[in-house]
Amino acid sequence: MSDLSQNFETLERENQDLRDLFAYIRNKPENEAFELYRRLRMSVDPFKTLQQFRDAEALLLLPSHGTHGITDNFMNEVDWTSVAGDGIVSNLI
Repeated sequence: MSDLSQNFETLERENQDLRDLFAYIRNKPENEAFELYRRLRMSVDPFKTLQQFRDAEALLLLPSHGTHGITDNFMNEVDWTSVAGDGIVSNLI
């Protein structure tokens, strides 16, 4: 693959990630959007911050009864504030 093609694919991916970030902020409840905004201001890599929120959201959607190899014990031992942030965890509780 040529350098130009790789650069184009990278820019396309970044463009889609930025659109996803905007949609995430626009569609989430205000407190979650503010938490993402707060984390973006502290971050040097907005794409990594977005991925952390995606990962946290995916983890919260997993069943907690041992399905997919995730046990209740594991789900209880995860430090959710480091994964999703205090604001999101507080709202879920």
